[in-house]
Amino acid sequence: YYGDNGIQYSIGRIPIASCDFSTHSYSYDDSVGDFSLLNFSISSDFTFKIPIIKRAISMTSTLKFFASPWSAPGWMKTTGKMTGGGKLIDDDRYKTAWGLYLSKFIDEYSALGIDIWGITIQNEPAQSPSWESMSYTAEEEAQFIKQFAGPILRKYHPNVKIMMHDDQRSIVTEWADTILSDPETATYVDGIAVHWYSAVDDLFPFWEFLTTAHNSFPSKFILATEACEGYLPGEFQGPSLGSWSRGQTYGLDILQDLQNFAVGWTDWNIALDLQGGPNHLQNFVDSPILLNTTSGNVFYKNPMYYYLGHFSKFILPGSVRIGLQSSSPLSIAPLETTAFITPQKHVVVVVLNRDELNGRSFYISYPLETGAVSYINTHIPPGSIQTYIFNE
Repeated sequence: YYGDNGIQYSIGRIPIASCDFSTHSYSYDDSVGDFSLLNFSISSDFTFKIPIIKRAISMTSTLKFFASPWSAPGWMKTTGKMTGGGKLIDDDRYKTAWGLYLSKFIDEYSALGIDIWGITIQNEPAQSPSWESMSYTAEEEAQFIKQFAGPILRKYHPNVKIMMHDDQRSIVTEWADTILSDPETATYVDGIAVHWYSAVDDLFPFWEFLTTAHNSFPSKFILATEACEGYLPGEFQGPSLGSWSRGQTYGLDILQDLQNFAVGWTDWNIALDLQGGPNHLQNFVDSPILLNTTSGNVFYKNPMYYYLGHFSKFILPGSVRIGLQSSSPLSIAPLETTAFITPQKHVVVVVLNRDELNGRSFYISYPLETGAVSYINTHIPPGSIQTYIFNE
């Protein structure tokens, strides 16, 4: 994944304490009533999580991390446990302690050389699944940001980007309107985090909601913070080794998110076993790389990996999306396209053909600053993705 020899991933998401893809449920402070967090410790992360993060850091200089909490410690919640939903106890002592908890996580990781670029307030606050989770209404999240998390994080970590929502893009406009319409709350929010799951493999994509949110609040960036395949229950759940259709869904979703003002796209798991875990609540899903954990040294790259690489390896950090006009005969569905100019002044065009039966011949023209036109006549096979790079 990382470095020039990989597909040059430049962003990563770190769960704050456990999530469903942890081997067990844990928090950083299980001492009931420890509002000062004197017993806060990230020792649980030293065995696996932190060494893997450090290995990734050693392979690239462009990697940015953002962090997300799935749940407060059970003693801070109405349910008394981290799993199965519940809310933060409606008491300023608990809300202040939870804000400090998020801040101390950043402190501890930063002390180890793992800088945290951003943080989401809560993973999927509108959901209450059986794994680690904690719910807010949009009004409750706005209040927590305005009165607790925002002031605490700005005081101790003024450069860390604070992201609201971190939930389905199908409801992003309502949450953005509720949280960002209050000027004081909005001062603490840098970006809007979104997930793809309610789109149901992009049958109901909701991409236009991203553009609506952007147009309403153009100063706030939009970041896609979680997506995976194999999450639907039943026969479609878990890995599907070698599935090109899942790769195509990744490619389509990334491309359309970018076309609708997302500044990046984050996969859920970089690697899972052949069952789609480990997951301590058996919420198995798919991953671009699958490990054969019984053999010890065999792994498989799914097509999703290569679809991701068409974006991550060529649209480098600092790239800017540029206008692109695409046309085709009325009887033929248009190709999916997006274009960026990189910091090196290269123009990158990604082309996706979702037609599984027919290839397409097409051309790309790009006007150069000299007045000349760069031009290529080319062909894309059925059900495939291509990336073209124009040098000035």
